[in-house]
Amino acid sequence: MLLKRCSNVFFWFYFSLILIALIHVAGILFWAVGLLALDLVPNLMASLLFFGSCYTTVGFVDDLLPEGWISFSGVFSLAWTTSVMIHMTTLHKTAWQAKHRHTKHE
Repeated sequence: MLLKRCSNVFFWFYFSLILIALIHVAGILFWAVGLLALDLVPNLMASLLFFGSCYTTVGFVDDLLPEGWISFSGVFSLAWTTSVMIHMTTLHKTAWQAKHRHTKHE
C-alpha cells in the first residue's frame, strides 16, 4: 500500500510540474494576443517576445508599449509557483525516501 501511494506521488509531482509550466505558457500567449488585439504592438512575434520577457522578468526586449502603458505581468505568479514547486520537491524527496526505505526491507 505504501509503495502504491509513493508511486502516485511521483506521477502527480511530474504531472503538476508540467501543468504549471503549460499554464505559464498559456498565460504568456493570452496576454501576447491581448496586446496584439489592443493594437499596442506591431505583430504577434514582437508581442510574444515582449510579454515573455516581461513575464519572466528577464527584460531582454526593449519596452515597445506606447507612452502611458505599463506592464506588470507574471512576476508574482511566477514567484508563487516557483515556491510551490520547491515545496513539492521536498514532498517528492520524502516520498522517494519512504519508497526506497520500504523496498530495502522487503
